[in-house]
Amino acid sequence: MPMLIPRRSLELLLMSAALTGLLSACGGGTASKEEPGKSKGSPDTSTKSGTEVLYAYFPANNAQFKIGAQFNGTRKNYTEIIVSKCMAKHGFDVPVTSKSDAIASDFDNVGFPDLDRMTRTGYLNPAINIHAAGPAKQQAGYKAVLQRCTNEGTKSFNAFDRTAGPTVDQWQRIASQIELSPAVSKLANDFRACVQRAGVPSWPMNRPGASGGLGGFLNWVTGEAANTKDAQAGQAVDRRWAPVYVRCAKPVIAEEDKQRLAQQRAFFQSHYQQIREIQKDGTEALAALQKQAGE
Repeated sequence: MPMLIPRRSLELLLMSAALTGLLSACGGGTASKEEPGKSKGSPDTSTKSGTEVLYAYFPANNAQFKIGAQFNGTRKNYTEIIVSKCMAKHGFDVPVTSKSDAIASDFDNVGFPDLDRMTRTGYLNPAINIHAAGPAKQQAGYKAVLQRCTNEGTKSFNAFDRTAGPTVDQWQRIASQIELSPAVSKLANDFRACVQRAGVPSWPMNRPGASGGLGGFLNWVTGEAANTKDAQAGQAVDRRWAPVYVRCAKPVIAEEDKQRLAQQRAFFQSHYQQIREIQKDGTEALAALQKQAGE
């Protein structure tokens, strides 16, 4: 079924980051040599983990978003392992999403849609297998135990999420302003007209900005798929509208990407100290979560 943003809801956004890298230290009377990917006035991109966390919180386009998904999916997988083990001690069987499926589930069809994947597969959403807790939810005491186990699974990131939040919020405000910019708003109107010519009613897309148009379209497709007789018919709805979305969304997404990349460069330069600290703390938090999960 088409969906919007499993990862970039605010709740998951604040559960998904870690950026590696320490502030460069200058020593003695001689100038210190900068490490590759770690120039003065920029975040640290010299390590895989640092780059993943950087783009988990501050992506400007889909390519960066997918790099950040590696971090978010790993964090989700480790957290579910911890929760599952905790629940098992209380007699509840809670399955764990595999790391590959957790990474694949971290997508954003509104802000950072993977148009290449949609073109290749013919579907709006990636093929993923997300486990549900199942009938255990009906068992006595389940909710209380789940809350305790969830707290256990998220404690490694509590302090990090609090300290990273303000810098992430600043970037999110910039992204929101871009979405409502004149150039993006004009192309968002073009998107509405494009999908309406393909047969979509106008009512789902009455909010301003790109998310109003793209999100309204995806909500409409979700409703259409949900009203079919079976899963196969629902997939047919997805396949019917995925090419329309790709064709109509390309111009507005390209403009958003262009503006975000330009703003990202300035944001990284003005906030590089905070971001490098986020990188360091986030990487340490993920390592602690991995240890806690026994992985």
